[in-house]
Amino acid sequence: MSAITTKAAIPLAAPYQRKIGNITFVVSSFGNPHTRSTAEDLLLGMLEAKVTQESIGEEA
Repeated sequence: MSAITTKAAIPLAAPYQRKIGNITFVVSSFGNPHTRSTAEDLLLGMLEAKVTQESIGEEA
């Protein structure tokens, strides 16, 4: 008999509400226990993509 282990998402911060006009947004954040990328890796990847996109736009 094999043991099944499940990893639950870990809350990173308490949820909070923001109201914009007539809409109320509930913002929450959870860590992904199955990822190998850190938040810093994801931010650097987004920054690299933006810089690449802008440099391609300048060449055209």
